[in-house]
Amino acid sequence: MTGGVPPPSHPLHTPVPERTHPPAPPRPRRAYPGRVKSADTEFSGGPLDGRVLPVLLGMMHSVPKVYRVPVPAHGDTPATVLVYRRAKEYGPKGRYRWRYEYDADA
Repeated sequence: MTGGVPPPSHPLHTPVPERTHPPAPPRPRRAYPGRVKSADTEFSGGPLDGRVLPVLLGMMHSVPKVYRVPVPAHGDTPATVLVYRRAKEYGPKGRYRWRYEYDADA
């Protein structure tokens, strides 16, 4: 081999075939690249007492401080909004996770 150039039969140095179709248009960027994450969060007090619901996580991968649940009007009952506030729940090993407690004053 003279001149430092490999022979053209080398698989890494074969010419690249030209494109026969135009490139695809750029795809729009999403606000959340990838999947939107959620966490199963327990609710205590109020109408959702004892339920565990998936709550969307924010940009810092944490549940929101306040979770509002709109309740539509039904019959004689007017439309209301249930308000739950975030609170820490400690496990047996001292680790915590978030849960929501009903705020009746809001």
